Amino acid sequence: MYRVASTSGNARGRGEIVSATLPYDAIPGNINDYLATGKMPGTLLTGSAATDVGTRIGGDCATPFADQLNVDLSGLPRDNRPDLGALEVQGRSPAAETYSFPPAPAAPLHFVDNFSDGRLQVRDPFLNGTATNGLAWTMPAGLDNFRTLDSHGECWLSTVFNLDPALIVTTKVFRNITFAFDFDFAFANCGVVFLYQDAANFTYFDFGGRLVRRVAGVDTVLTTVPVLNDTGRGALTIATAGATVTATFKLDGIALWTRSFDAQVTTGAVGFYRFRMTGNGTDRVDYDNVQLDLATAADLVGDLNP
Repeated sequence: MYRVASTSGNARGRGEIVSATLPYDAIPGNINDYLATGKMPGTLLTGSAATDVGTRIGGDCATPFADQLNVDLSGLPRDNRPDLGALEVQGRSPAAETYSFPPAPAAPLHFVDNFSDGRLQVRDPFLNGTATNGLAWTMPAGLDNFRTLDSHGECWLSTVFNLDPALIVTTKVFRNITFAFDFDFAFANCGVVFLYQDAANFTYFDFGGRLVRRVAGVDTVLTTVPVLNDTGRGALTIATAGATVTATFKLDGIALWTRSFDAQVTTGAVGFYRFRMTGNGTDRVDYDNVQLDLATAADLVGDLNP
């Protein structure tokens, strides 16, 4: 393998030798003879240094984002020089690029996500503020069909283009919050999840006009609410008083409905779902610019254990 010098017009003549061993199968003689054997150019050899290396971003949900940016999949520090593939060769200069993240607040009152980093399972530290933290999300097995979409530099949260059920919730558990978000359509059997415990136990607001509680996988309609037909910025406020939960939904700052009900639980994660099984895969709701506002710092209850 060779590292091509910045002024190089010939890799072998001016490049810097990185490894004397090719990471892929060499082509002896005529390429047509090589292809005739059924082989493909560039096929990596077993144990090649170019196998399974690259960035950790998107596949590592445990390592802090700042650390992921500074190492490759082998765990070697990046050195800010163009190596072949994604494997970092040690001892190069200049020094690795550094990143400066705003510190996370000790007691965040606001959690946000604009999905601009394209990742759902990892909190974006660039969203830190004096009272603001980024959000991380999780999807139950079998319902992991939410994705981020990127169009002309804008990212948002959506679902895959099929009719598979989908559910996504925050990795944090809350009490007494306002859950705000932008959305573009309001299909029935799509909507907002709250008081989420696990995939069989949560409450949800169906944009088709229902407030539903799911217990042990069985749905019970708590009450009907006005059907949501518009697009804009929605905000669902959850307030608890003893064993009573009051839910209020606003669209662009105007209250559309308020309902109170006895709650079996008064805390939980929040998120979105799509259980739409008719129509086509493009019948979906896209979300962006999520913000969770806590009434007090104590309303951040802890981590979800789905």
